[in-house]
Amino acid sequence: MKAKVLNLDNKSGGDDVELKDSIFGLEPRPDLIQRVVVWQLAKRRSGQHKTLTRAEVNRTKHRVGKQKGGGTARHGARSAPLFVGGAKAMGPVAHSHEFDLPKKVRALGLRHALSASLRC
Repeated sequence: MKAKVLNLDNKSGGDDVELKDSIFGLEPRPDLIQRVVVWQLAKRRSGQHKTLTRAEVNRTKHRVGKQKGGGTARHGARSAPLFVGGAKAMGPVAHSHEFDLPKKVRALGLRHALSASLRC
């Protein structure tokens, strides 16, 4: 496959160059390109949003009142979610969003992306 050589001013930079058909001559597959792009974006996500759990809140873990005879509701620790200053129930936790993509699929996706960019 032949391609024109252009300089930075988008003018002809000389002779045509011969490109390999195994890399630049493929019919682009959008599904492969999409898999590689989603994989790259997922690796880039940090996932560092987090709230404090009951064990991490700086409150006493001692029982609030007596179990019986107090005339009020039974409560455990002040770090429980229903108290002011307590933890967040079922809050976000830090985790990674990345997943594995086989090396051959990554390479094939790159070849299809290069083929698609040459066709435009």
